[in-house]
Amino acid sequence: MEDSGLDITVRSLVDCEVVSLGGELDCQTSPELAAALAGAADGGRPVIVDLTELQFIDSSGLHVLMSGGDGARRILVCPPGNVARVLEIVRADKALAIFTELDAALDNVTGDARRSA
Repeated sequence: MEDSGLDITVRSLVDCEVVSLGGELDCQTSPELAAALAGAADGGRPVIVDLTELQFIDSSGLHVLMSGGDGARRILVCPPGNVARVLEIVRADKALAIFTELDAALDNVTGDARRSA
């Protein structure tokens, strides 16, 4: 089996789903991410997409990340670096909540869950 260049890990936590990405997100691998995000959003819970280990993203990857048509709230985790710079250029923070650390994103989700209860 050929390596696609993108590693996707999905974890179910108490308050959300966490989809962690590593490698390269491009036109060849973005359909894999779209499928993973659709599956993670099935329950309607928030989905945190952790880009910490992502090394490259192109416009097709950005499209998948920013088109949250699955109905679930989507949150990004992206530390400073090349991928964060691309997100800054396209002003992704206007459409999605973006945190530099996973713990901060998780705190945001659990804080929202406590306020809703």
